[in-house]
Amino acid sequence: MEANMIQSSPFELNFNDLLRQAVRRGASDLHIEPFEDRLAIRVRVDGILLSLQELSDERYIERFLLQAKRACRFDMAKFGVPQDARFQASDVEFDVRASLLPTLHGEKMVLRLLERNKRFSLEEYAAPDEAKRCLRQMLEKWQGMVLVTGPTGSGKTTLLYSALAEINRETNNVHTLEDPVEYTLDGVVQTQIQRGGLRFADALAALMRQDPDCILVGEIRDQETAEAALHAASTGHLVMSTVHANSAKESIERLVGLGVSRELVETNLLFASAQRLVPRNCPNCRVADSENIALVQSAFGVDVVPQKSIGCDECDGSGVKGRVLLFEYLSKENSHSFESKTLVQHGSLRAHALDALKKGEIHAQSACAFD
Repeated sequence: MEANMIQSSPFELNFNDLLRQAVRRGASDLHIEPFEDRLAIRVRVDGILLSLQELSDERYIERFLLQAKRACRFDMAKFGVPQDARFQASDVEFDVRASLLPTLHGEKMVLRLLERNKRFSLEEYAAPDEAKRCLRQMLEKWQGMVLVTGPTGSGKTTLLYSALAEINRETNNVHTLEDPVEYTLDGVVQTQIQRGGLRFADALAALMRQDPDCILVGEIRDQETAEAALHAASTGHLVMSTVHANSAKESIERLVGLGVSRELVETNLLFASAQRLVPRNCPNCRVADSENIALVQSAFGVDVVPQKSIGCDECDGSGVKGRVLLFEYLSKENSHSFESKTLVQHGSLRAHALDALKKGEIHAQSACAFD
């Protein structure tokens, strides 16, 4: 992107200014969305999409999209096919992972903003202290599996990277298999899984001949990967990964549903967590939400007056200021024998949601989603 930043056309200046605005507002993503009569440009801040700019001049839109596509390092000779790319923004300390998808009215682009040289720390992660203490104990076992589950954008990768930060990379061989590699980690060997090419299961099989101590598998998606990961976990390796499930307990069912034996999962699983990032009410414009008292009573059986935020200058009118992490986990308890299958549940997403609701941190609809 450095060469592009030197240019001074209005399209380039507009694109670069949009990137700077997104960074200043703390956005995680920048969306460039073509519609029939306009181009909508939005940013995702604290999980909420907010409008940044709209363009309506057809000729301007066409040239702006060409500049955006060029700046993102997409193949300019290709049109109407999905593309992925990555580039460095020269005037902000961010890397950008870009995705392009053809739509009815043109090519939509989503730019994920990744802080360059981001520092990961389990101590600073927002999970409960007891959960972090337990995870540290599991990381010391050096044989078994750690699973993290939650929807896209819930902080799973951040938690796993923070766990890797606890490991001595000077005396251990730490390797990740990721799709995509979002952040580079000092002292960690990272492999990019290629869609349509190298698969997780194949990469994991090859990695087992590389004498690894700790392996991070970006996601377990199929039976082959699940079996390979659990085999590694049962043969003297610490394996971390993610699966798509609605709760910590359901992460076990997810692996079983992929065709892995329940005994193999329960024997090797050390720690499984589930998490959600929920929009936090802006404290500057928070008011009582009496309209949803009945909803809370129906969902939780408690008499609580929920709160909501109505929007102000502090939150750009969104009513949201940051996010609240809801967290639950399973862990092996008092297990000096690796073969123990005793997994104990700690907390629940629902209980944490109710607690946050009582404190006025989240609104009723968010809390009641866990009913």
